[in-house]
Amino acid sequence: MKRRRTRTKSPGTNEALILILAVLALGTLAGGTWLANNTSVVAIIILLLGFVVAATALSLGAFTNAARTKRTRAVSLVGVDSMTGREFEDYLSQLLTQVGFSKVKLTPASGDYGADLIARRGSDIYAIQAKHCAAHRKVNLKAVQEAYSAIGHYGCNKSMVITNRSFQQSAQSLSRTTRTELVGRDELGKWILSLQ
Repeated sequence: MKRRRTRTKSPGTNEALILILAVLALGTLAGGTWLANNTSVVAIIILLLGFVVAATALSLGAFTNAARTKRTRAVSLVGVDSMTGREFEDYLSQLLTQVGFSKVKLTPASGDYGADLIARRGSDIYAIQAKHCAAHRKVNLKAVQEAYSAIGHYGCNKSMVITNRSFQQSAQSLSRTTRTELVGRDELGKWILSLQ
């Protein structure tokens, strides 16, 4: 499996920390007597700078979330087909949140015990196997086995397989036995269209 990108901090977090440290360093270097005589002024300045930095970081975070939602909505099934497996998993983590799942998280890139994502919908916790396939391929029963086997490891009570294609008959049969939900191309397309 390919390595996943690591999550980065919100935009502005590092910049805010550097700015606060710079203000403190300049205040210390500016001179001990002025600093000692004007501590309340320095404290007010630091508080104001902290407020400005925090407000900027929050607005950048909101802008980033809005842009991510817009990108999730803009993708079509053709766009999904052109993704790599890793991109598909990242996309699903965003899409699942938009279609009613919560606490969606990606599992480790290697040694994932059969689940690529863990997500909650209502009181159910799902172990989700994501399968990105080429046009001529169908998902086989191994994906259902993997998702179902991940239930115990991740403390889930349901399993799901999501693909950009369809499922072989053997996968459909096993999904009925294991009660694993199958989300194929048609259902995935409905999820994407519901965000348009």
